[in-house]
Amino acid sequence: MANWMKVKEAAKYSVVTERTFRRWLKDGLRHSRLKSGTILVNHALIDEYLFRYEVKESDSIDEFANDVLKQLIS
Repeated sequence: MANWMKVKEAAKYSVVTERTFRRWLKDGLRHSRLKSGTILVNHALIDEYLFRYEVKESDSIDEFANDVLKQLIS
């Protein structure tokens, strides 16, 4: 697998829609934008972003669900 991916590939890697992935970009997912406008994301940066939302066993599932719902609404 290549280290850098375009949005479509990155969304597929993340198992989300392109729309959701673009929302992550706006939310702070680190990426590069070439002069041509092409957005590239390194798979390690995606993993790093997702680990921010990792649920630990001690975390309440209700807290997690509320956070997800807040993100979907915004």
